[in-house]
Amino acid sequence: MSINDAKRRTRLIASSVFLGLVAISAIGWKGYSSSMTSGPRGQFGVDGTETLRYLRSLDFTIASTGDSNVVQQYACGMNTSSCPAAGVRLMLIPEAAAQDRDWESAMQPGRPGHVVAIVVNVDGVTFPDLALRPGDRAYAWVGQIGPNATDRGFAIYKLDTNGITTNTWFKTTDVSHCDNNEIRTKPAIKTAHPAGGTPCARIRVGSAAMATLASHNTTAGLTGSMVGGSLWLSCSGGCCQVTGQ
Repeated sequence: MSINDAKRRTRLIASSVFLGLVAISAIGWKGYSSSMTSGPRGQFGVDGTETLRYLRSLDFTIASTGDSNVVQQYACGMNTSSCPAAGVRLMLIPEAAAQDRDWESAMQPGRPGHVVAIVVNVDGVTFPDLALRPGDRAYAWVGQIGPNATDRGFAIYKLDTNGITTNTWFKTTDVSHCDNNEIRTKPAIKTAHPAGGTPCARIRVGSAAMATLASHNTTAGLTGSMVGGSLWLSCSGGCCQVTGQ
């Protein structure tokens, strides 16, 4: 395949993904106002029936999220022989009510978690860290990310058709909240906290909880996979930042 053919294929995939995302709400992915939705209290993608029911209540359409998406080439942390040197292009889109999600609550044991963004492969090759094929999607989650109720943090999960997690990427307990007195009416997602913005404070569950999670955190390439090793998303009371460990 020539370079021009590869570029045309990538553009076609990106166009089809765009059209598919615009149509998501029309095929039942938005059942009711997502601002009133609470996520699972346990680990995301373990109870498949609950997970799929929850996802049907969310909205990831580009029309709802505006121009606050991120499209970047992400380096591969595993199976790098099948990954382009420049990385794989992924599109990250915040959930339509991400600015209302209470991350500080989600980081506490026994509280509901939230899906705060969707990750879509808009390239022409598979992203090996998630086994994410062109056009496939994964979900960014804040809440319980380990087998214990005290295992709290952020992770990106790929699910099978039954709603069960098959792959995990960027699993981290390093979650911070940045206060902002301005009320946000739209979601946003960036690759880092804006320069000169309000300082962010680490959200902690407790030292015991953090030590417990470390033994379960086995995903490869956690820090290197993300550009700068971090993501910034709008959340309740300001913005939230996640950083690879």
